[in-house]
Amino acid sequence: MHIRTTLLKIILGLIALFILFLGVALAFGLHHSIQVQQMFPEKIVCAVSLYLAALLALGILLFIYRLLKLIDQSQPFSTTALTDVQRIKVLTLLMFVDLWGTLPFVYRLADTGDAPGLMVIGLGIVAVPFVVAVFVSTIEKLLRSAIALKHEHDLTV
Repeated sequence: MHIRTTLLKIILGLIALFILFLGVALAFGLHHSIQVQQMFPEKIVCAVSLYLAALLALGILLFIYRLLKLIDQSQPFSTTALTDVQRIKVLTLLMFVDLWGTLPFVYRLADTGDAPGLMVIGLGIVAVPFVVAVFVSTIEKLLRSAIALKHEHDLTV
């Protein structure tokens, strides 16, 4: 079990590095846009939204790491795990709301490129955190019932 969680922790670290890489790439892209004077309000709102989404994603990765540590300590059905799952749900819902800030930029790209399908793709990408939040909410309810069963079992023994 410890080997599996170690592998998952390494994967979480790689995902965090990828998010940081995308943040640096976005910074270089914004710097280039400023140099060639191609900044417009939609691009600024999109960049701020993407940076906030990256911070929220790093927060989600932190709470997933904490859950993996609880699994290593043989405490996956504890109130600490439940609060971490609740925080993951809140952060994914915040990311869903935050990513709506990217849609004006996607609309501008779709309008200038005469590609209406791009707007549908943008809406699909924005909807992904909401789907994850619904899944995490389901996991939260399952964890609540598992904790209640564990508590009931501890009282009978």
